[in-house]
Amino acid sequence: MNFELDNPMPGPPGPTGPIGPGGGPTGPTGPVGPKGDTGDTGATGPSGPSGPIGATGPSGATGPQGPIGPLGRFGPTGATGPAGATGPSGPPGPAGSGSGGLTVANWVLARGTLTSIGTNKTNELVVPVTATPTKCVARCRTAPVGSNLILNINVNGASLWADNLANQLTVPDGQVDGSQTVFDPAMATIPAGAILTIDVVQTGNQTAGGDITVEFVLTPV
Repeated sequence: MNFELDNPMPGPPGPTGPIGPGGGPTGPTGPVGPKGDTGDTGATGPSGPSGPIGATGPSGATGPQGPIGPLGRFGPTGATGPAGATGPSGPPGPAGSGSGGLTVANWVLARGTLTSIGTNKTNELVVPVTATPTKCVARCRTAPVGSNLILNINVNGASLWADNLANQLTVPDGQVDGSQTVFDPAMATIPAGAILTIDVVQTGNQTAGGDITVEFVLTPV
């Protein structure tokens, strides 16, 4: 008995047939599709070689001066330079008067002890140039006590105060200094080579006085 089905089941597909000859011309290119997402950044390549140094630009304006720094240590003193040449001599000065500066005769009596009355009590002195007596001074380390200490100076044995003994060099009672600037007119000039001596005429009657220095100042003429 034969049955015809209204919708028979299809059989399996047959094998593909050979490709036919080429068809018509290629159709137009379709529109560009949308841009895809940006990919990850690739690794940095190696640095290229340095280019040549450019020309130096102009100098900028000088900035303001900074504060002064602390003083540094002094360096060692340098070696002394050579002496300069001697300058020319100045003009001669005016001629002086007399034979030079003052001449001073010095005596020391009773060193380290007390003095006593007597003549020619210490060394004799020689006047080097003709001179005029100017001043006598005496200084005692131990003062005379009870009365004055009186000293006399002789020129070739004659007193400077032969005409007025009251002018003899005196250290007052209780004092340590005495001086005299008055001399006899006859002694206004003392010749070069004259011999000077000194006497002790009077001492203190309680303490004689001691360690006595006497200076006799003369002005050359």
